[in-house]
Amino acid sequence: MKVTYMVTKSRIQMHKRIAWTVFLQSILPSFISLPLLSFLVVKAYGTAWSDLVLWFCNASMFIYFAVSPIITVMAIKKYRLATKQLFIGLLRKTRIF
Repeated sequence: MKVTYMVTKSRIQMHKRIAWTVFLQSILPSFISLPLLSFLVVKAYGTAWSDLVLWFCNASMFIYFAVSPIITVMAIKKYRLATKQLFIGLLRKTRIF
């Protein structure tokens, strides 16, 4: 019973970390796009901002969307491997195999 509890606990922790990764990656684009939208609104009402600032905001969005899938795969793979290693270690301790 104790082995099952430990595996379940590590699996819950893995799912929590995956959920946090997905949550952060869903909310980060809004934080990046807010400055871009505010600059565009200010520019539309006549106050000119530097084109370099607009270019930087736009480029940061594209960089985020290019790097985001890589971060997701790395984070999920890391925790799945850790859980798999923990499970194999528990099986060795119980001497089932």
